[in-house]
Amino acid sequence: MSVWFSEFHVRTLAERIAPRIAPTVEVALVAAIRAELPRLLMDELRIMLPDHTPKCGARKGERNALIRARYNGTNVSALAREFCLNERQIYRILKT
Repeated sequence: MSVWFSEFHVRTLAERIAPRIAPTVEVALVAAIRAELPRLLMDELRIMLPDHTPKCGARKGERNALIRARYNGTNVSALAREFCLNERQIYRILKT
């Protein structure tokens, strides 16, 4: 089997399989954008309009749910910085 032949087959198989996984990838992409876009927008707005945007914009319930969702077991200090809280507050939120 030549290299060209195997590359051709792999490319052909990928083209046939791609439509089957596209919906799953699209759903994951939309979910990732929905999760990250609000935070990125608020970061940019805080830079552009510092006097008109709250320091930590989300309502408590939404913020706490986001903290729990983003917690990976080792990122308490990063979450504290991101949400303008201290580590003790993050641990308290994770407990509930």
